Amino acid sequence: CGCSSIITGRYIQKQYEEKGLKVEDAIFDIFYKKKHPSSSTLIKELCRLIKDNQTRVKGIITYNYDDLIEHELDAAGVKNYPVCNNNTPENIFPICHVHGIIDRNKNYNSDIVLSETEYHDIYRRAYHWSNVEQLHALQRSSCFFIGLSMMDPNLRRLLDIVQGECGDRDS
Repeated sequence: CGCSSIITGRYIQKQYEEKGLKVEDAIFDIFYKKKHPSSSTLIKELCRLIKDNQTRVKGIITYNYDDLIEHELDAAGVKNYPVCNNNTPENIFPICHVHGIIDRNKNYNSDIVLSETEYHDIYRRAYHWSNVEQLHALQRSSCFFIGLSMMDPNLRRLLDIVQGECGDRDS
């Protein structure tokens, strides 16, 4: 697979499909087989910073499938809402799961981006809600990338688009 997670994802997904299983169930079991999944120190600190700066922090974009940020923000008293498949509510702190979400209630109501197949679909759909959300954030906000390898080809493509637009404005 050339150390490519999206190619590996394609093989994993295919293996599950051939057995009539859903890869989402396996991901759920990994995340939530404990009754109470624990949050990390990083997530707790991030949520504390959000709570202390609610007027300045407008939302989170995450590439993670889990709902740990939502639960930590709930514990901190910050009303929030997971955004997936373009379901953004008004006047509440959005957490955009651009690769989908598998929450602890086993709701699989979002498209999971795991393999090349899903990445190719997002490339073909320039106005896919996740592309639009990411482009808006990159164009209109200061963005912090935390714990990201920057190997996501779609994110790198979107960064190139925004950089090109900024370069055009400077000319």
